[in-house]
Amino acid sequence: MSHGISGRRSVGMAEAKRRLHVKFASMVEQKVRVRLVNGNEYVGKLVGLSLEEGFPHLIIEGARSGENAFPLVFVNGRYVTEVVLEEIPLFDPDEFAELVIQRMRLPPTQVRVLADIGKVAIAGGRIIVSEDGVEGSGMLANQVHSLWVEYMNKKKELLGTK
Repeated sequence: MSHGISGRRSVGMAEAKRRLHVKFASMVEQKVRVRLVNGNEYVGKLVGLSLEEGFPHLIIEGARSGENAFPLVFVNGRYVTEVVLEEIPLFDPDEFAELVIQRMRLPPTQVRVLADIGKVAIAGGRIIVSEDGVEGSGMLANQVHSLWVEYMNKKKELLGTK
């Protein structure tokens, strides 16, 4: 990596593109507002996404546009000017992974963030954690679940969404 004028490290184009894909992927299953070049907007749950030819082609479920409601809308990315996340996700995979490492004293090699899908894999993938809960069984999964409940309750309290 090279250093720019400000002294900060600059990110290569490949890394910047990867980060764009990861950020977009993290918006899937979240409420978004999509603005089009003609001024129309759709608000709904982003359920599908393809970043091809530099354009974000989107599938919006339960979309609203003004007074109109649509069960499903496919948006051609060439007409998208803006995609805005309307809700703050409660679950932050990086934050939860750090909490697991600190509170459960697991080695960092046993905790992996799956940023592109917003999940955390623990113990070689035997336990998977997301905003929806904990998948897995056994004593370790039970301990992770207890930590997840505590974490989610604290996040809900902080965001006032209890």
